[in-house]
Amino acid sequence: MTNTLWTNCIECLQQELPAQQFNTWIRPLQVDRNGTTLRLLAPNRFVKDWVAQRYLERINEIVVGDPQANGVELVEVIIGSKKVAPDNVESSEAIEVAPKANTPPPPADSFC
Repeated sequence: MTNTLWTNCIECLQQELPAQQFNTWIRPLQVDRNGTTLRLLAPNRFVKDWVAQRYLERINEIVVGDPQANGVELVEVIIGSKKVAPDNVESSEAIEVAPKANTPPPPADSFC
């Protein structure tokens, strides 16, 4: 049911957004349900922040308004990914990745 809900949302966003924006920001997201919350799993903090600032309000509108929402009341974006079993079958457990503590930022003139 969660996959169908997310698929419906993706189809709406694909029609609303330019292809480059959709492919850059929405396509990399994975989805997981935690009670009444649909969690979007972003591959890194940059994607998480960008999606949260620019698309999360619209995603909430689409998902919560979907007849197949089945009790979903909120969509949130976190950094994480789904586990993939050796046979390439996704498990339903999401892994939330916390930012590294005490990691100094790269020098301002560094591009790598």
